Amino acid sequence: MAAIRSMVEESDLPAAMGWPKDAIGKTRILLPGGGKLHPITASSSSQEGARPSFAVMDETHHWTASNGGHALAKVIRRNLAKSRDGMARAIETTNAHAPGQDTVAEISYLAFLSMTEKRTRGKGLLYDSREAPGHVELADRDQLMAGLACAYGDSSWVDLERIAEEVYDPATPPEEARRFYLNQIVAAADSWVAPHEYDANLREDLAPLADGDTVTLGFDGGRTDDSSALVAVRVSDGAPFLLGLWERPEGPAGLGWEVNQDAVRDMVDNAFTRFDVVAFFSDVALWETDVDRWRELYGERLLIKATTRHAVAWDMRGHQADTVRAVEALHRAFIDGEVPHNGDQALRRHVLNGRRRPNRWGVSFGKETRESTKKVDALAALVLARMARGRVLGEGVLSKRRKRTGRLYGF
Repeated sequence: MAAIRSMVEESDLPAAMGWPKDAIGKTRILLPGGGKLHPITASSSSQEGARPSFAVMDETHHWTASNGGHALAKVIRRNLAKSRDGMARAIETTNAHAPGQDTVAEISYLAFLSMTEKRTRGKGLLYDSREAPGHVELADRDQLMAGLACAYGDSSWVDLERIAEEVYDPATPPEEARRFYLNQIVAAADSWVAPHEYDANLREDLAPLADGDTVTLGFDGGRTDDSSALVAVRVSDGAPFLLGLWERPEGPAGLGWEVNQDAVRDMVDNAFTRFDVVAFFSDVALWETDVDRWRELYGERLLIKATTRHAVAWDMRGHQADTVRAVEALHRAFIDGEVPHNGDQALRRHVLNGRRRPNRWGVSFGKETRESTKKVDALAALVLARMARGRVLGEGVLSKRRKRTGRLYGF
């Protein structure tokens, strides 16, 4: 309320209303038409049935189930939905949330992603954030100042030099500096890749995937719960492209959902029609029949076979050591900025959902929990496609093909 009072005092509202300066109370501010600004407590039961016309939900990155934040947010939204003209609204004012804490801010952010990717029918949420670019290196003073200027925008009262000193204070962990000063959504403690590390690979001028491009494919599939994803990686630059993603819709639409197998088959067939596919690695769980079909249809076209026994099938569980090496190679490529991508939000979401899973062979990845709705299947497909590309380059099969045919493909 102190901030609101200052804003009113410094605005044109008192003069427009004919108020004297001292008419703005310390505990309440009366508005035209009989309205008032009213602070509420975190008790959801005391707010049930209230009739607000506008609600400010402040610092929702601290609203959790344990402190009553989830229940309060639900009550506020129910009350707003029952307004007479349907025009009542709420706004959340928050710092960047910490992934994995299940705060109201995180829930709202994930809901926004669902809407933008059309995974839900809801459309009544606007997400607006001033966030520093992902490539900002905290150790580079010029980059830091540019990132701070981006995040703080026209907040002219903020001393950016003073903020920079806080960033360089040894007591400030880097993840806190990114979250609270650069407004970046930082990684969970066990994240496989941090958001700023993934975003640093974004290439605004990346050439789109074109018909005839030489690619490798990766596929990871589910049936009813896990997603199914088909990823192409361009051999020339290692850029990934999400060709297809089939996910169970959120909410009631997801009841009884099962992946459209014909749609998956059509997308694979389309990829072989459009592109010069030189390798295709597919996990086999739940898709054994289709994997055998793809071998029969396309095995002769593939320059690299997944294994000596099967041109397409790559059992990620049965080849854990090799799979972990591929996962670690992809992780290093992200850190080194060698995975140029176009910013596809669905692929980004699946990659950032990945959590570090150490095992006897190294560090692999997995879901947050076994039953988590935060899927990683597109990440698994990307690992397979990049593994296939590594084999193509390592064995020099494209050079051998050019020498044999005298023609150049895909470059």
